[in-house]
Amino acid sequence: IAEIIAIPGLINVDFADVRTVMENKGTALMGIGIASGEDRAIEAARKAIHSKLLEVSIDGATDAIVNITSGTNITLFETEQALSEIRNSTDRDLNIIYGTTVNQDLDDELIVTVIATGYELKAKDSTIENLASEIFNKTSDEQLKLTRSGLKNQDYEEQDDDVFDKPQEGKKRSIPSWLAKKGKF
Repeated sequence: IAEIIAIPGLINVDFADVRTVMENKGTALMGIGIASGEDRAIEAARKAIHSKLLEVSIDGATDAIVNITSGTNITLFETEQALSEIRNSTDRDLNIIYGTTVNQDLDDELIVTVIATGYELKAKDSTIENLASEIFNKTSDEQLKLTRSGLKNQDYEEQDDDVFDKPQEGKKRSIPSWLAKKGKF
């Protein structure tokens, strides 16, 4: 990521772009693809989105940073080909921020780097729903058990009065009016 931000390019990705894609988006997964020859942009994009570094399909992502690096012979058409290949691999609108960098050491090679985020948003939502459902069901079951037992032996009036500490001699305590009305203090 530091390299994507630090190295100037034809189209720069800056820290604000990285923040937009990565902030509060959960897990970030990265894929890199390298190709050369005819259709190198499409091939490099395919390798990047099917990279072994990506533990899951890019299809689950909501946002991505794409950086395309090549020699001086890179074209905007190739950039568009790579981005189209990445967009077409998802079934939703993927928010893509991209950059293009020239590396004169690369002759015919083209490198596509994809950093995809937003995977956990759906997982978190379903986890929260499952947890809420579990708590609701557990609470309902416990309430049902309490209702059946009737709480017959646990009336408030029968509780031990020593539950609360008595005030020490000589110290004044402020007693809330609602508690003082009950006459317990």
